Order: sequence, then C-alpha cells, then structure tokens
Amino acid sequence: MSVKDIKNENSIIVGLDIGTSKVAFVVGEIQPKGSLKIIAQDKYPSKGLSKGAVIDISETTEAIKNAMAQIQVISGNSISSVSVGIVGHHIKSQDIEGDVAISGREVTVDDIQRVLEHVQSKTSIENNHQTLHLLPQEYIIDEQGGIKQPVGMYGVRFKAKVHMITCSSAAVKNLSKCVNHCNLTVDSFILQPLASSIAVLSPDEKNLGVAVVDIGAGTTDIIIYINGAVRYIGMIDMAGDSVTTDIAGFYGSPESQAEKIKLKYGHACISELLAPEEKIKIPQVGGRAPKETERGVLSSVIEDRYKSILEKVAEKIAESGYMNELQAGVVLTGGGAAIEGIESLTQAICNPNMVRVGSPNVENVKPDGNSPDYATTVGLVQYIFDEQQKKHSLNMSPSSPLSHSTIVKKPAHPKKLKKSTYFKVVSWFKKLKDRL
Repeated sequence: MSVKDIKNENSIIVGLDIGTSKVAFVVGEIQPKGSLKIIAQDKYPSKGLSKGAVIDISETTEAIKNAMAQIQVISGNSISSVSVGIVGHHIKSQDIEGDVAISGREVTVDDIQRVLEHVQSKTSIENNHQTLHLLPQEYIIDEQGGIKQPVGMYGVRFKAKVHMITCSSAAVKNLSKCVNHCNLTVDSFILQPLASSIAVLSPDEKNLGVAVVDIGAGTTDIIIYINGAVRYIGMIDMAGDSVTTDIAGFYGSPESQAEKIKLKYGHACISELLAPEEKIKIPQVGGRAPKETERGVLSSVIEDRYKSILEKVAEKIAESGYMNELQAGVVLTGGGAAIEGIESLTQAICNPNMVRVGSPNVENVKPDGNSPDYATTVGLVQYIFDEQQKKHSLNMSPSSPLSHSTIVKKPAHPKKLKKSTYFKVVSWFKKLKDRL
C-alpha cells in the first residue's frame, strides 16, 4: 500500500502523552503529497502519574477521558486507537549484536526481521520486563560495516548492532488499564525521549552527534545520537515540577500559582536578566495578601534548581562516554525548557559546542502549536508516520511484528459532534477551567 493509498483511506495518527502534570493528545493526518500535518492537539491537567509511574488509576483515567473529549471536539472525529508514550526508572537499555547466515545471496527484508529476532532471542532481560524497542545502530555484511540500509546487498554473514530498550511489564499494564478504561485501544508504546527527539532533531544533528535533554514535569530524560543512531538513554529525577515546588516553598505560594509565576516572570540565568529589581507580587496560600518580591530574587530560586538539574545532565552525558562526540551539541525540549535563559545556563554548565531549544518541526494547523511542551506527543505521531513510511518503502506488511502501527481509519463520513453538543462540551470545559 502506498502513502497515496493511505491518504485515500483518510487515515489519521493519534499520539497520547500521559505525563506527570498533564495528559496531551495530538492528532496527525497524512497529506496528499505524503507529508504529515498536525490537525488537532490539546491537553488536560493530571496528577495521576509521578515520574512516569501510575500512582492513581482513577485520576489518570479521568484525565484521559477529559482530554479525549476535548480533542474529539477540536478534531471533529471520534478516537478509538492511540500510540502511548512511556518513561520512568524501569526503562533499561543496552547495546547488543548478533548475526545470521545469508549464504552469498541478497539481503532481504525478511533477513532484517530474522537478524533482529535473533538478537532479541539471545539477549536476557530482567524479570517482569519486556522489549520496548530494538533500534538498529548499524548493519555489517561480512567485513563491511556502517551500513544503514542493507536490503539488496550481497554477502555471507549478516550482522546487526542494536540498542535494545526494555520496560516494566507492570508499567505497561497499568498505563494500558487507564487507556482501556476510556474505551481506547493501545496500538503501541513508545519511549517518550525517543519520540521527543524525533520531533525536534534534524537528520544532520543525529549524524553529527547530539544529546536531547527533555525537561518534563516529573523527569528530565536524555537521549544521545551518534552517526544517526541512538547510543545512550538516561533519566534524572528532577524536572520542571522541582522548580515550581521550590518557588512555592520559598514564597508560601500555591503550586498552581507558582507555576504561572515561573512561566511569566522566571529566568534561568540571572546574569542575563535585564531588570532584576523589577517588583512582582506572589499569591499566597489560604487567601493571604500577595507577597512582594523582586524578579531577580525569584530568578535566583529558579536558577539554583536548574543548575542542579543541568549538573546532573552533564554527569549523565559524561557517564555515557560520548561527551566529546556531540558535534551538534545539546537540544533542550519539553515544558521545562520553555523558560528564558535556559540556553545560556546550559552552555555554562554542560559546555557543549552549541545549545538550542527544540520545538516540533511538523506542519501544524495552529501557528503557535509547535511548542517544546508538545514535543513528546507530536513525536509519537511522527514516529508512527516514519515507521509506516519505512514499511511501505520496503513493501513490508503493516502487521510486521517489529514495526508499530497506529493508523486509524476514519469512516467514509466522519462522525461529527452535533453543533449543540459542541457548545455544551465547550461551555462545560470553560466552566471547569474557570473553577480550577
């Protein structure tokens, strides 16, 4: 089936990011010329997860339901199937390799499947863990290495070097339970930092060597690419919520207000702050009178925590052994990267060749829709789209066990919500948000 055939069937791709502070949906659609366009995205507050682990099934389920109601109104279509992001301390990864005989003939798609299955079968993983991804780093045919696309090449022995990522089976079951309770089917689980990296990186950055630092609410995740392939994955327990908690504790402010103050007035690098003496008011808990402070004092609290986060990031990168191979430097993304001064502070602490904040680079119907906060969710959709493209180019079956598919066919006449229902739903959400 060609990309054109997919478009003729009005296929959409849906990504679901269940995070520490929010649940976010993104809906992508394949365009007539084979490109991907984001047609709808939205998020809903949630506290059902902590650092990637479900801590409240009811809260998580309710947040998914509310977010799904919103995204269905925005997109105008019902959703039944999603690709879900996963992260947490349970994620493990390792470099593995294996080879199979091809007896002097051409390498086929089946041989790729066979060598990857062989690599997986000969590798032991932790009890109660399962394979999440097998990410090829390079293929070797006889003595020739560095091969990215081996199909059609001749040889005797066919070898694959792979970065294998595993996850907790219990974590998968808990997330699946929350999603299934919303009458949704999980098509695949995808590592969140992998999805984020796909959304924000260019092929050149991956080839040159780059570290993506995804600063979420509960965790900061690191993924390193060298020569176009994933080489390292790491996680830190501190992230955006740690900064918010510090502000709330320092000023005696509700965390919801501390988050707003952080985003509106915060700065991660005091030396670049133009008006540190600017007066601002911080809301207090219990209805007490707001406390006045200077923007420089607020930013010092913020900078201290970001320093701690980035120092840990630098340690992780050093531990990976790839510090000196990151010719494309560091790309920051995630909601925690959406703060002024973060690039300069990263440059000072991690000392990379270059630093930038990365936003999704997919066509979006919303002019301001490609924010770092949506990197994971957009990346989930982009990952599935890329997998589909690979399968079509290699004439692989959509049901290939080592590829993920979250293509959801729209009905010939998509089920639209009635106008009256639309206004009722929007009104209900507006009233709910006003009370929060």
